[in-house]
Amino acid sequence: MKTTTRIVGDITAIPQTPIVQLRNLLFVTGSLYSQESGPFQTLLETVRGLERQGVNTMVVGTKDLPAQPSHPNGWPRALAFRKAGPFSFHYAPEFASWLRTAAPRTDVVSLQSLWNFNNYAAAKWCVRQKIPYVVTLHGNLSPKALSVSRWKKRLAKAWYTSYVLQHASCLHALNEAEYEHVRNYGLKQPVAVIPNGAKLPPEVTPISESKKGLRTCLYLGRLHPIKNLDTLIRVWSSLGKTRAGWKLVLAGPDDGGHEQELKKLVLSLGINDNVAFPGRQTGDDKHSWFRNADCFVLPSLSEGAPVVLLEALSYGLPTLLTSRCNLPEAARCGAAIEVTPSVDALKAGIKRLLTLTHGERSDMASKARRMISESYEWSEIVSRLVNLYSWLADTAEPSACVRFV
Repeated sequence: MKTTTRIVGDITAIPQTPIVQLRNLLFVTGSLYSQESGPFQTLLETVRGLERQGVNTMVVGTKDLPAQPSHPNGWPRALAFRKAGPFSFHYAPEFASWLRTAAPRTDVVSLQSLWNFNNYAAAKWCVRQKIPYVVTLHGNLSPKALSVSRWKKRLAKAWYTSYVLQHASCLHALNEAEYEHVRNYGLKQPVAVIPNGAKLPPEVTPISESKKGLRTCLYLGRLHPIKNLDTLIRVWSSLGKTRAGWKLVLAGPDDGGHEQELKKLVLSLGINDNVAFPGRQTGDDKHSWFRNADCFVLPSLSEGAPVVLLEALSYGLPTLLTSRCNLPEAARCGAAIEVTPSVDALKAGIKRLLTLTHGERSDMASKARRMISESYEWSEIVSRLVNLYSWLADTAEPSACVRFV
């Protein structure tokens, strides 16, 4: 029977001999109702995949509104607590008591994201119960992400996130860039580099050489300043005849009133007939946009590992992304066009995207779907996560995705 070494913080414990196989996982997250968010979608697919492999999961999070049910639909087992205090901290007063009195038997705890105050209660509980826990960072340690709401994050760091990071058994980075952010932040724990995944749609309409009506250049995600949509709108306005026959669609929920700012910008530039804001898109509506769009653009200033980008590629959409999206292999394999998030680079990239020949578009589509199939299928991603959690529970050796230096 193999043995492994448990690492908590930077303290190496005595090697332990595993007794039982991995059976029970507890996930602590934010909102269990923000269906359009990447972390929500990735966690949902993760727990569904784990359940299919015989692992019992329990997901604990928060409600967006007090009237929402405590047991949200769609999850195998989930519990949503009411929030109190600043909305973005996801503080649930009843959570710590639930951990002490009602939490199920747990082999490993996974904390999703970094800034949720509930992580503090979960981390202290894990330390007391000697349960290993891992923190999935979702891009939270990138320099750009740390600069957003800087004073809140400094307060959170002094108050509770330093404790959460210090006592974590392992950190989960979604890509190479995030691994570097972890090390640059000064954290020494093992880091598992495991990306998000995507599901290949069973049927995708082949790219048409001719199309009646306007073609659609789609952005889908939060309408937030970090997505760089104001720059995209200005670039779109400057394209002139290049955008003839095209419409820019900015689909997604408003974040902090930014949608109104973008609409005012569109109106001031005189392109309100050529830019649409269809709002929040989920479920079949969301996938309908992917099926019917002609290309996809993600002009972000900072991303962790954007699920929406993987989804667009899974549909074979010719895609423009920035270097801040942390998916360089998409451009390397010819599945996408990558540029910096500057005005000039975005303009050149979108011009190229809109003027691709039918052959070039079809080639990008096939390469995109092949990349998802070979490297980002959810079944493979879940298998890597099972190995990670099993190692933390002392029932397996660490795989190559776990880095100790």
